[in-house]
Amino acid sequence: MFTDHPHIINYYGYEENVDSRGNIMHNIFLEYASCGSIADQIEQSVENTGGGLSEWEVRNYVKGVLLGLKDIHKQGFVHCDIKPDNILLVDGYVPKICDFGLAIKMGLVSHLRGTPAYFAPETIKYRIYTASADIWALGCSVLEMVTGRCAWGVPVTEENMSCIGNYEIVPQIPKGLSWEIQDFLKSCLVRNFGDRWNAESLLSHPFLQDPFQPISIAVGPKTWRTQSTMLPNEDQKKKSNLCSFMKELAI
Repeated sequence: MFTDHPHIINYYGYEENVDSRGNIMHNIFLEYASCGSIADQIEQSVENTGGGLSEWEVRNYVKGVLLGLKDIHKQGFVHCDIKPDNILLVDGYVPKICDFGLAIKMGLVSHLRGTPAYFAPETIKYRIYTASADIWALGCSVLEMVTGRCAWGVPVTEENMSCIGNYEIVPQIPKGLSWEIQDFLKSCLVRNFGDRWNAESLLSHPFLQDPFQPISIAVGPKTWRTQSTMLPNEDQKKKSNLCSFMKELAI
């Protein structure tokens, strides 16, 4: 379906073999990504500079990912596992989306799909997967690219995952970033998925336009904030229990 797409890893076919125990083995042939993944680039940047990638690098990667997502979503699919590990880099550091093992048609599902640190609030709370879920995951990935750490600043566990799904919190966007990328992230990390920008709209965002002044920053570990603290009284204690671990580790 996505053969020869410039920003989706190419699939060349498969073959079946039988091992010595009689088990059928399926070998899938995919395009070779000689430059590794964006996750590798982030790790290398943290080791070399103590921080994430430059905004210039991030912008070039994000353009390609959005072009891939635009066509995936146009076909009615959700990737369900957008993250730096699943964005490979081919010759010339061209980004290509890979690993469609969890991809599904948009709609309701019975269980969560993907990696918890990138789960959108509506997928946790309602098990609904639309194109917006991939956009949230992209926002988390972009934040990870520029900071060098998980968007939430702490491991996402079953406890704080519930907090993400049910209470008005979003990852913190560092103030040291340019206004363009801050606004781009705010357009992705919107809790109401109906208000989240789609891939086509994001491709027109000022962050992805020329001219652009790149910056590179090293940020601390505090990456937690709230969009609102207004909660029903009966939920206040539960909210405190769920979120305190997340908040304390992010300080």
